[in-house]
Amino acid sequence: MAFLLIASLLFVADAVVSPEGAAQRGDRITVSTGRLLQLAESYRLLTGVSPTTAELQNLVLDFVDEEIAYREAIDLGLDRDDTVIRRRLRQKVEFATLDTASIEAPTDAQLGAWFDAHRPRYRVPERRALRAITFLDEEGSALRRAERALQRLGEGTAATALGDRTLLPETLPLTTREGVARQLGEDAAAAAFAAAPGRWVGPVASVYGAHLLRVQTSEPPRQPRFEDLRQQVLEDWTRDREAQELEAFRQALRARYEVVVNWPETGDPRVAATAGGPSR
Repeated sequence: MAFLLIASLLFVADAVVSPEGAAQRGDRITVSTGRLLQLAESYRLLTGVSPTTAELQNLVLDFVDEEIAYREAIDLGLDRDDTVIRRRLRQKVEFATLDTASIEAPTDAQLGAWFDAHRPRYRVPERRALRAITFLDEEGSALRRAERALQRLGEGTAATALGDRTLLPETLPLTTREGVARQLGEDAAAAAFAAAPGRWVGPVASVYGAHLLRVQTSEPPRQPRFEDLRQQVLEDWTRDREAQELEAFRQALRARYEVVVNWPETGDPRVAATAGGPSR
């Protein structure tokens, strides 16, 4: 039904977008059947129903107004020196390049060889599960209170009876050193990954105050097998090949242009200011 409606509008649309005299001025805007179908389908996806005749006419008029504004903006040079537009156009060119690039699927042998060459990328680092007790820094008392709490732990006091209530985690599941650093700070991560499992260590200062830490369990670093990561390796290989295609495309384009950079003199004070140096 929607296709019949669109077909019935083709003649109307042509009258709308092709006024008399436009062809002579070279300003003709042609809304193709494919564009009409796209407008109608976009409307249907957005609203759940196909557009009526009047609605489709309005969609066509809106598209025409957009096309006219686009052409006028280009004629006026409004696209120039606009960072957002320049970046968007660059993205579209690169996306189009990747769409037309013929990247053949790798064989298992090729993918396996690529995995071997990039093994460090897939190495799983050491991970540790932690229990943490945090003391907020109230008037500089955090370290002192943490030291007293460490003594009480040695005397048999339960960990749940110690520390301050905070939004920081009391337990961390198996986590990398970088993950612990993001949660509790770099000093806490260093202490946790240097400590023997099962013992409370600290206190360790952080921006939050002070922490006592105990390593519950640890998992040594390991190197996964290719067979366990095949899909991820394929995705990484594909991204790598796409990056190579884009770089080759960029280099080919650069070769078509003469690039002249008018570098300022090294004594120019603007250079020093830009580089963070003293400005005279």
